[in-house]
Amino acid sequence: MLQKNVLQKIILVSTMTLVLFLFSCEEDKEMTNVKNDSQQILTSSTITNPSQALIDDAGNMHNAICQDLLDNYDEDMSTSAEISDVFDQIDAFMYAEYSAGAIGMEIRSWADTLFLSGNMSSNINEDADDILSNPDVQSLFSLSERQIIEEARAYLDSIPAMNIDLLTERNLIVAKADSLLSQLNSIDKTKTTDGDLAGAYLQIMKSSAQFWYSTYDDLNLLEVKKNASKPQFAIIIVAIGAVVSADAAGYLIGWGAAYLEDVESGNNSGQEARIRKGVGAAGAASAGRAMGK
Repeated sequence: MLQKNVLQKIILVSTMTLVLFLFSCEEDKEMTNVKNDSQQILTSSTITNPSQALIDDAGNMHNAICQDLLDNYDEDMSTSAEISDVFDQIDAFMYAEYSAGAIGMEIRSWADTLFLSGNMSSNINEDADDILSNPDVQSLFSLSERQIIEEARAYLDSIPAMNIDLLTERNLIVAKADSLLSQLNSIDKTKTTDGDLAGAYLQIMKSSAQFWYSTYDDLNLLEVKKNASKPQFAIIIVAIGAVVSADAAGYLIGWGAAYLEDVESGNNSGQEARIRKGVGAAGAASAGRAMGK
């Protein structure tokens, strides 16, 4: 009987030990999962760009500038004085609508040379390359952001060879911009300036295609170019992609030039000022390319 009781106690103790062991393993497993989850949270994107709302609105701002130029600008940017007038008008519009000016002297100087060069479509892309390759400017954006921009630029460059109608051209550009915006939004942010460059670039790419396509009907350009209310813009009839490419490149240059102005002067105008200056430069580039510069 004693041996039986001892055996029962041994079995009971063994059972309790096994239960405690299994409970301990499960608890360790849960703690490991919590730890892993915590590590995942710490390593995932926890940085928010404080200028995200402005980035998202960059395309609308660009289109508003272009509409203002269509409504009120009556020159064709064939002299330095007329180019200066364009930037004065953009600045006035930006102050009136957004309580902030857009165009610095470095951007004005760049535009003066570019618009009078007679080869804006080629030169503006070279200028954008210079900005993207500048070590000071590169400190503000990631390699992933640069790759997205280059993919967008290459796509816009491929549009003319597609030999497609204007509606299809617009739709393809908008779809590509949306796709790249989704890709950009999936990238973890490591700096508060992440998205300033590629995000606004893609918003302008998308909105510019929509604006200039709809403008054809407004100006009656498809039917009779010479009867357009703004004949100096008639050149855009054959090249939505070319105008969009110039617009978006103008943003890259304006944004980068604004930062380089800060570096040279020792001032810090801030990322929202850079975005606005980039959008202003995009609007000017849009008008210049639309006039066939």
